[in-house]
Amino acid sequence: MTARSESRWIAREALARVILGVLAFAFAVTGIGFLFFPEEILGQLETLGRSFGPFIPASGERFWLVLAFAYMMLVTFLAGISAWRPQTFRPMLWALMIGKSVSSLTALAFFITDGPAFIYLLNFLVDGGLVLLVGFCVWLLR
Repeated sequence: MTARSESRWIAREALARVILGVLAFAFAVTGIGFLFFPEEILGQLETLGRSFGPFIPASGERFWLVLAFAYMMLVTFLAGISAWRPQTFRPMLWALMIGKSVSSLTALAFFITDGPAFIYLLNFLVDGGLVLLVGFCVWLLR
């Protein structure tokens, strides 16, 4: 690699780092907003949409279903690519464990704060168990 091409690579990598850092921040803020203010955010988005045209109100349940489906496809991808070449894609296992840990602990928080709904307890136990199982795989691949 020549000095000039290396310099371009460093500049492109720096730009990618900035873009990805901004995206990470935006995703975190959006996720926290969805967690603590779901109805308010949907209401604000509906209001914004009306300023662009005569959109009908969307079902909040369907919108959350879109996000839940996307999350499940993401964890499917993480598990699948890791199963394909476990050592090569080992960092993906950490991403899978983080996603499932957040899901498990959020369900536990809802179980404690909203009341003893079985689905919250089940999600806490299943996703928590998955974290342990994937953690075991990480341990196997060390």
